Amino acid sequence: MSQSAMRKKGGKDKKERVLGLMDIILSWSLVDIVNDDLNQDKMLPIPQRFASTEQYFSSFMVPLLEEARAELKSRLESVSKDPHKHTFRIGNSNWTFNERTSSWEFKTAAESLKDGNILRKADVVILCSMSSPPIGELYCHQFSSLCVLAAVASASFSQPTKNMSKTTLTARRFPSIGAEDGYFAVVVTNLTAQQRVWDALVRGLKQKTAAEPNLIGQALCLGNMENSSCVSCSSGREAASGRNLPAGLDSFGLNNSQMSAVRSAVSSIRCDHSCSIELIWGPPGTGKTKTLCSILWAALLTKCKTVICAPTNIAIHEVVSRTIQLVKNSRKESKGLHGSFTLGDMVLLGNRDRLNVDDDLTEVFLDEWTSNERTHKLLACLGTKGVRKKVATFMHFLESYPLQYNSLLKKSSEKDVSDFSSFFHKNFSEHVRPLKECLGILLVHLPSTFMVAKEIQKTNKLLNLMTEILNLTKKQKLDGAKLVKKFQVNKGAGKDSPEGKLLAKTLECLDILREIRDTLCTRLPRLNNRCKIKRFCLDHASLVFCTASVSSKLHCFKVSKHPRLLIIDEASQLKEAESLIPLQLNGLRHAILIGDERQLPAMVMSKASKDIGYGRSLFERLRSLDHTTHLLNEQYRMHPSISHFPNVNFYDSLIQDGPNVTSSSYTKKLLRGRMYGTYAFINVADGTEVLGDGRSWENPLEASAVLRIVDKLFKAYPRIDAYCLK
Repeated sequence: MSQSAMRKKGGKDKKERVLGLMDIILSWSLVDIVNDDLNQDKMLPIPQRFASTEQYFSSFMVPLLEEARAELKSRLESVSKDPHKHTFRIGNSNWTFNERTSSWEFKTAAESLKDGNILRKADVVILCSMSSPPIGELYCHQFSSLCVLAAVASASFSQPTKNMSKTTLTARRFPSIGAEDGYFAVVVTNLTAQQRVWDALVRGLKQKTAAEPNLIGQALCLGNMENSSCVSCSSGREAASGRNLPAGLDSFGLNNSQMSAVRSAVSSIRCDHSCSIELIWGPPGTGKTKTLCSILWAALLTKCKTVICAPTNIAIHEVVSRTIQLVKNSRKESKGLHGSFTLGDMVLLGNRDRLNVDDDLTEVFLDEWTSNERTHKLLACLGTKGVRKKVATFMHFLESYPLQYNSLLKKSSEKDVSDFSSFFHKNFSEHVRPLKECLGILLVHLPSTFMVAKEIQKTNKLLNLMTEILNLTKKQKLDGAKLVKKFQVNKGAGKDSPEGKLLAKTLECLDILREIRDTLCTRLPRLNNRCKIKRFCLDHASLVFCTASVSSKLHCFKVSKHPRLLIIDEASQLKEAESLIPLQLNGLRHAILIGDERQLPAMVMSKASKDIGYGRSLFERLRSLDHTTHLLNEQYRMHPSISHFPNVNFYDSLIQDGPNVTSSSYTKKLLRGRMYGTYAFINVADGTEVLGDGRSWENPLEASAVLRIVDKLFKAYPRIDAYCLK
């Protein structure tokens, strides 16, 4: 479909607009959805090179529509088998016509027929009246005229306990299906992912080709694909030879091929003169994640704002977990000083459930509002009752506690000086607890650009002093009258006595607090709502992690510091159209694609889209055009008897076996029989694939066979986990 075919006039003297994905989908009938030839005459092969940005972005539009149709068809057949699981009851209301979008809109309340279900934005639903035939038959052709295809334009919870949500539905044709008592809405699927790709394509069509080189220009492949180093950088001291690498990279234990890839990435990070796309080809077990973490370390050290994407939530979870551990280890080794980073340098965006956010990931996760989440913690520290007020209150107590106690003595009929310890300990604890918690949060969650090494050292010293003072007053009874006298006469006298030690430590606390008040507290922003905190975190984070689809949210945030580097992990499993979402982020200068096109490609549901190359990744296309590639050529995972076959048949014998897999200790035979050797092929002849609860296929018989083998292993070795780790 050409670009002009995708445009529609909005009325007299109005500008043409590119039709939205939902505009087109909602114009289909159920018969159209099940028609595999619906878009056949518009499907054109996606080229290897492109003559213009218009050709580039528009070439993915029809295949995307066809893929959405195939997704709807597949889900429609699945839903028809258990429709009540996906059905909502919605009340009757007046439909209104939106002239701008030429569609009908309907605001109502939706109630799920099954607990736990809610309508979500971008859900595609079938509307039918309550007097229609059984829901399971509605996908049939003879009943298709009784249904209207609609989409959820917005949805919000109203009564979660009753599975209720406030919903706005939109449809391209008026649902005149006789629904005096309301409608049933059967959810077919959610097209958020496809909508984000469509938005990226439309965004690309609207933007004029930039005068300066950009990443889209690199992806078009108009010129020579050889990745020659930047002339300006090559003539300088920090040339692409890899000298002056960031500190600490030598401790990663990189082999020669990994180090070569990291050196090239570091050169890109340091270059501001040109744009580039680099490829790192990582066959199985060659240390892609290790190489990626090394590049992220360099990005952290150089404060290069980087977006890290992957096709799936599982892949992002793995990379984030490894990077969190890297940051925590750096803090332990440097004791929070030079060369260390904070979790505030990292941000994770996405869906909490799909990312399977655990305790570690919660510390960098940004999207959910929970009591244990970063935005909530920072709001408590940077708001009106935050660290500034806590520092001022604590300083006031330390400056006046002797006088407060002296006043208490004068008012008291029983001048029991031994009471001072409990008086001080109680009041000190009440002031210390909130301040200590606040400073601890800032040390962990404040971006490292906000706290220089000296401030980190002073803050840690203050926290230690607080603990020492609490221990001193808890273990010893102090003479309050003597301490008041020392405070009034000479604030530093008698340091050998317990009272003198306490006075000296509190005065030292005051000195540090004044420094924190005059430096860190002055520099910290005043943020009093969650949106500002979220923007602050994104503005100052060096590393932003998300799936390629979720990176669409970054187009909506108005940040003062744009990312310069994009890294896509498992890039060969990402359709090129999907990679255009992060590739168009403002400010990007360089992209690094890490993957292996000889492993599983992206999944494409439509055979027609697959045949014209819609499932091809940008990584694969650039590789096919002989784009310069860094091959990771040493594998550390497979026994040589296993690695030999894929190495010879898929990797042209380019991969070497690492020393760990060639050692005799790497061969394990836990049970007798060939099946328990290094590898085995097991034929499960009668196994069939069935669609599981989600969208994945499963083979129950094969799963059962695997369980029997694992069961035998565990019976033979009750502590097999420890055995296998030796």
